[in-house]
Amino acid sequence: MTAGSTLGWVVSGDIVSESSIGKTKVTSKANGLTSYATSGNVLSPYRSQDFSTVNSSGYTMGKITYTYDSDYSTTNSFQTAVHTLPLTKSTNDAYSKYHFKTAVYLPIDYPGFSRKSILGNPQSAAFSKDDHYLYVMYNDNQQASDENQTGWVIRYDWTKLNQLLNASGSSLSMIRRATNRYYRGTTTALDRQVLACMKVGPQFKAGHVQSLALNPKTNQLWFIKAYKNSTTATVQRLSMSTLKPNASVNFTLKSTVHMGSVLSFDNSGNAYFWTQTKSAWPTAPVNSVKFYKGTLGVNRVHFSLVKQGLSKAPGQVLQSMSYNSNNGRLYLVSDESIFSVPANKLGKLSTADVSRSNFSGKREFEGLVWQHTSNTGYLLTNKGPELMKVVAN
Repeated sequence: MTAGSTLGWVVSGDIVSESSIGKTKVTSKANGLTSYATSGNVLSPYRSQDFSTVNSSGYTMGKITYTYDSDYSTTNSFQTAVHTLPLTKSTNDAYSKYHFKTAVYLPIDYPGFSRKSILGNPQSAAFSKDDHYLYVMYNDNQQASDENQTGWVIRYDWTKLNQLLNASGSSLSMIRRATNRYYRGTTTALDRQVLACMKVGPQFKAGHVQSLALNPKTNQLWFIKAYKNSTTATVQRLSMSTLKPNASVNFTLKSTVHMGSVLSFDNSGNAYFWTQTKSAWPTAPVNSVKFYKGTLGVNRVHFSLVKQGLSKAPGQVLQSMSYNSNNGRLYLVSDESIFSVPANKLGKLSTADVSRSNFSGKREFEGLVWQHTSNTGYLLTNKGPELMKVVAN
């Protein structure tokens, strides 16, 4: 057996083939949830000296002090104006020239929860494969650890909501007003039409939930429940009908590598996440980017470290990852800074492949979500919660 320049022998029983890594077994079934687990590490072995980075410097944003949108207080949160988050700096390529414009203000209040303004903390979003529905995942941010956060999903009928938004007399605050009046018990006929476009799912232990993603190949929604409190990660599949998990998979990448907090899939079903380097390697400085690619499902979990990353992350807080099926690019999202790379060139990127865009506005960039049937993207933001459309410059 040869490992780099080292020669030696191993017992044949200790050799694990790539095809056997990460196979799952059912560990329990209860209350509509089937749990699975893997044995051993699901991350393919690698050597840090084989890793390298491509230059992505010059566009890393510092830590953002978040602020509310300019008219959030003056309108008593019922905003109607269209706002923009302008592009302030970018690389000179077609994929980096865009800004964000308000598409719709998301709700804040909803009855049946523990407190008012419960919907003020959306964390991630995903469109259905036909773009008819938009799934937005929330948590209440009340528990001490991320993995124990209580979360839930709202399914928005995106097609019908846009019909209402384009109707005469509509307002960008239409959803927010309807849910507020529903909370107070004073709905109008239009409010009831809006509310009929929303399905609010049950609460469950969901984790930080900044990772909701659709696998277009399997038409399944997945999110990461636990990723940093131990090396054992938990990833769950969300039922599109009940809006609660129906499968849960536990696995360990390796004893020194935690699962990332974000997730995305390409059209072929490959799963991706990215991390920011906290402890430097000789080949990977602090705050460089590492990409991981692999398979994620109930039958198998298997990831590999892509042997090339980025020298600098987009920002200080890792927020999101998304895949645009219309241009084949993976988007790495931090506050006020977004990088993108072609998925089919991972491992062989040049600096020119790394599109980098900076924005202003001091808003928290919770997630970037792309439709599947058109080249249309939306930024999910907080303070107050809204969807902002990606607009080409």
